[in-house]
Amino acid sequence: MHPTREDYGEMPAEQPPVQADAPLVATIVLNWRDCDDTIRCVTAAAKTDYPNQRIYLLDNGADEVSRVTLSSLSTIATLLESPVNLGYTGGNNAAIRRALDDGADYVWLLNSDSVPGSSVLGALVDSAEADPQAGIVSPLICDPACNPRFEFAGAVADLTNCLIETTIDCETGRDMQTRFPDRFVLVGTGMLIRRALIERIGLLDDRLFAYYEDTDYSIRSLRAGFHNIINFGTELYHRTKPLVREPHAYYYMNRNVILMWCKIAGRRGKRRAVADVTHRALRDLERFGKDHPRQAQAALAGLWDGMLGRTGQYEPTRRMPWPIEKMLRARPALFRKILDHV
Repeated sequence: MHPTREDYGEMPAEQPPVQADAPLVATIVLNWRDCDDTIRCVTAAAKTDYPNQRIYLLDNGADEVSRVTLSSLSTIATLLESPVNLGYTGGNNAAIRRALDDGADYVWLLNSDSVPGSSVLGALVDSAEADPQAGIVSPLICDPACNPRFEFAGAVADLTNCLIETTIDCETGRDMQTRFPDRFVLVGTGMLIRRALIERIGLLDDRLFAYYEDTDYSIRSLRAGFHNIINFGTELYHRTKPLVREPHAYYYMNRNVILMWCKIAGRRGKRRAVADVTHRALRDLERFGKDHPRQAQAALAGLWDGMLGRTGQYEPTRRMPWPIEKMLRARPALFRKILDHV
């Protein structure tokens, strides 16, 4: 059972003066085992030129070390903590509830490994205020140190075939947004969410814990009659992920895309997602080989748990039944070819 609001520790923040006629934005940042990135993110967010912001920092799985380290932010953020890791969904949901109780008109879910420029938040609010039906607004997501520069410039959901088409090209993203406003979806790195949307569709899906909760929320926004937009004139820096990520990432990505499409499109969605994830997991087996056994195990466990409808937090001991895993590991390329002809 997740802790209730009364279970969260809190340190009051001495927030900067606000401009009362500007919508109140609650900027929410989660910390999980990375205080350095979190401090960098919150410090940058506090330097925004937007006149009415309150920052909420929730420490997931807080311990004495993180508590002491993050206490330096108490003058610019309201510090919340959970003794257990609630995941991206649960942690954000806890902070969103508090922000709405405090009267927030928007919540800005800001990844702790991102760094916003001072004008980003104001530009997002301007876009939202100009379009009352905009449920979610995002900046372009970029890493200036990489080529290609952009990590995300838009995506379109094909709800019939249970597919997401994503682009890193700005012009393609603009075209998607113009042509498919009823199918345009966003990533969660820096989503500004309208209060009215939260009141209509609720919070993030706690069952997912982490990954694909942003796609799920974008689709729920569309189905509620809102639309999602990118402000193509503003960018959010986000450090590019490493080529080989931690095992939990492969588990959640594989499991949650199955859970999401099953929820959206029932059995048809589950069948399509299982086929796609099986293909991806087999490709990962080839790619990881013997060098990254934990990643390979997690990818297969995510596939298996998605098929079974399991939810919640990843446990490193999770795995696909060994006879099936052994068979797939032995000939991943062969099984991928078989899938391609099914």
